[in-house]
Amino acid sequence: SAQALCREHLGVDAEWVVDPTLLLAAADYEKLMPTGTSRHKGKILTYVLDPAEDKQAIAGKVAAVLKTDLFSAKPQKALTEVTASQLQQCQYPGVDEWLQGFRDASFVVTDSFHGCIFSIIFNRPFVAIGNAKRGLSRFHSLLKIFGLEDRLVSAPEQVTPELITLAIDWNSVNRIRQMKAQEAQAFLVRSLHRPLAHEALKLGQQDPEKGADLFLR
Repeated sequence: SAQALCREHLGVDAEWVVDPTLLLAAADYEKLMPTGTSRHKGKILTYVLDPAEDKQAIAGKVAAVLKTDLFSAKPQKALTEVTASQLQQCQYPGVDEWLQGFRDASFVVTDSFHGCIFSIIFNRPFVAIGNAKRGLSRFHSLLKIFGLEDRLVSAPEQVTPELITLAIDWNSVNRIRQMKAQEAQAFLVRSLHRPLAHEALKLGQQDPEKGADLFLR
């Protein structure tokens, strides 16, 4: 784990806190969105960073069970697939539209860690496809906190109708998110009020290595 690595290589006892995106609630993110709902409301969002046939199969199984259309939070095509006049097809959605996609989706299929996080924030049922290339341990850590380990899959055969339609206790999830957010906020306050914190941050702008060393004292 990262804590073990910090202890072994840096000689410090690191404190584990949730990803900073979880410090805000859905209402905070909704302030960044345009008014109204997206044209994809009620559809299944696919946010897949590393496309593959098995991931397409998983999305297809979810769509078949829920009898709902899919939409993507990725560009239609890659740069290598278009001419100069078609570059618009390679544009990623803006942050506001990207967030709105999670809020307005009825279900999410993703291999992204932050795709899982925003599914949780917006209380959207989801399937998380394990992505070893991008760090599988953090998927396990995140989902374990919320008791959602069963949402993590690695192959299409694991995605059953029972899993897709299994209800999530969002009241429990939201209570845990709020508690973990408070713990992380308290950690930030304690860290930033340490005697050497301000000097370390200032030094870090000029020499990141020396600044980090001072901050860890």
